Amino acid sequence: MAQTITSLYNPSVKNLVKLRQRRARERQHLMLIDGARALRLALHNAFPVTTIYFAEEVAHLHADLLQRARVTGIALQEVSAAVFHKIGYGDNPDGVLGVAAQPRAELTALPVRGLSLYVVTEGLEKPGNLGAILRTADAAGVIGLIVCDI
Repeated sequence: MAQTITSLYNPSVKNLVKLRQRRARERQHLMLIDGARALRLALHNAFPVTTIYFAEEVAHLHADLLQRARVTGIALQEVSAAVFHKIGYGDNPDGVLGVAAQPRAELTALPVRGLSLYVVTEGLEKPGNLGAILRTADAAGVIGLIVCDI
């Protein structure tokens, strides 16, 4: 594992802050995965996570996640609390943040099984709306969600 990043001016730290902006994510074809729960889901579904940044003081809380990432060849980068405060986002960051390649999928690549029901959304303004749509879609037996124009 690489040396702990402690500088707020480290190029990786600066880039992670830039990746909060849509334009930077699209330009680099990368996305951020915030939090242990989301990262566990990403690993479980073989999502293309390239690096996981974690705050040194919470490494023991997420030891299972970090070990699974290590075994699957994902780069792990320890950062100081100050650095994680700068790169983390959300109301209550839990000390882990992943970087992954943005998935690209063609409509023709979507699975078709029996009645293949998909939900297509466009122009969602609030994350809570997407959560409500996901819960409803799951209850209705939808097999996929396509989010456009985010």
